[in-house]
Amino acid sequence: MPMWAACLWGLGGAGAVEALALIGAIRRVGGFPWQVEGELGPGPYAVVVLLRLGVGVVAAAALGMSGQMGVVASAIAAGIAAPKLLEQLGQQALAASSLAAAPGQALTASETGCAGGPSKGES
Repeated sequence: MPMWAACLWGLGGAGAVEALALIGAIRRVGGFPWQVEGELGPGPYAVVVLLRLGVGVVAAAALGMSGQMGVVASAIAAGIAAPKLLEQLGQQALAASSLAAAPGQALTASETGCAGGPSKGES
């Protein structure tokens, strides 16, 4: 698949995610989210959308350059997955940094993600 085609399909995949997010936001607030107090204004909202679209294009381009992009579906999937994957990684990094214990303070089981207690064979 030519690079330009991979980029366009990646843009389409990322655009689909953004369209669904906008639909959800409209339903949640009962109108355009940038018209509601406490939500992003139109300028910041547009910047966020453009950045997420760009991430989708870059992911599709990277896969296209590496020869991993053989069909349209893979370019669309890259465009869909890249913004969500990076968002999740960022949230995990923030959570990990906020859970860092002060020197000499132990983390609780819920903070380490081990809230289920010891598994079989452990005491």
